[in-house]
Parts: sequence; C-alpha cells; structure tokens
Amino acid sequence: MRPDRPRVLLDACMPHDLRLALANLDVVTARYAGLQDLDDAALLDAMTNRFDVLITADVALPRENVIPGRPIAVIVVRTPSNTMADLLPLVPAIESAALAVVPGAIWTIRTQGSSK
Repeated sequence: MRPDRPRVLLDACMPHDLRLALANLDVVTARYAGLQDLDDAALLDAMTNRFDVLITADVALPRENVIPGRPIAVIVVRTPSNTMADLLPLVPAIESAALAVVPGAIWTIRTQGSSK
C-alpha cells in the first residue's frame, strides 16, 4: 500500500531545488539516492520498492521504456527551460499529479504554450 505522501524520485535532469518546492511530497533527488548515473531502464528498475513516482524532464523516457505494468508512475514536466522560474508555477500541478497517479501511469505536465 502506498503511503499518504508518495515516495518521489527527482530525476538527475531536474534542478535539486525543486525538491524543496514540492513540500507536500516525500522527494529524494537521484543524486542523493545514488541513482544519478543509471540509464533510464536501470533507473526505473532501481526505483522498484523504493519509490512510487519519478519526476523527469526527459520526454523520451516514457517512449523508450515500458512504464505500464511497472509499480511506479512517471510524471514528465515540459517547460521552456529547466529553471526554477519555469518550474515553480507548475508545482501545484506536479504535486496534484503525484498524489493522484497510479502505478504504471504516465502524466505530462506542461506550461501553456510549451512545445518542448
């Protein structure tokens, strides 16, 4: 059973400061978890039984890896840049998604007008 606050892994491609902004979630960075050097498939495997959700900016990750059937969910964040200025307005949507996702789900959260 998933805890009230999902265990979230912040991918190495995301700014570490985003962890602090996601105050309603239990967030660990890939670097802190020792997972920053893994390729996508190995990262997803290593998350099993440790994390519930991966937050990433890597739009290729769900295309290149099978997410349905895994015990984790993936949230892809698409913004014009990977800066906190672009990410902070999306924090409420990221938190809502992380609290609502089910294993195997893929969610994309983007800023309006973001084609990235």
